[in-house]
Amino acid sequence: MELEMGSPQTGHQADFDPHVKPADPLTEEGLRERACLMALELSRLEQRNPCTIACAESLTGGLLCDFIVSVPGSSAYFERGFITYANRAKQEMLGVSPEILENEGAVSHACAKAMVEGVLRHSGARLAVALTGIAGPTGGSEQKPVGTVFIAF
Repeated sequence: MELEMGSPQTGHQADFDPHVKPADPLTEEGLRERACLMALELSRLEQRNPCTIACAESLTGGLLCDFIVSVPGSSAYFERGFITYANRAKQEMLGVSPEILENEGAVSHACAKAMVEGVLRHSGARLAVALTGIAGPTGGSEQKPVGTVFIAF
């Protein structure tokens, strides 16, 4: 599955895990569109290679889960979703370390990777997806502008 993710401002594409890739900053409309497309792609992937799917969402607050369950037949493969908007939720529900959150931030490659690993540890799913980022309209910085998104699978 090919997904676009991350932040073009980092300039460290070669340093990224192959499962967490940079993408163009997203608008709210673009975020909704990509979440919908991701849900459809997960459905297609599951049809080709039957498995169970679970996800963790931060910036989307359940939007991906909503799109996943709106796909007919998703009850056969969608196991659960973790809505971990707050850092405390990321730590308690997914086991994201305080060090990652303090040193890298919740919007980072390291956090997305830790989130997806936590989904796999705390669910019976064979495929996991995690999203974290800054949807805006406020909260961005020069290093992590509004629209920065990291997705791990």
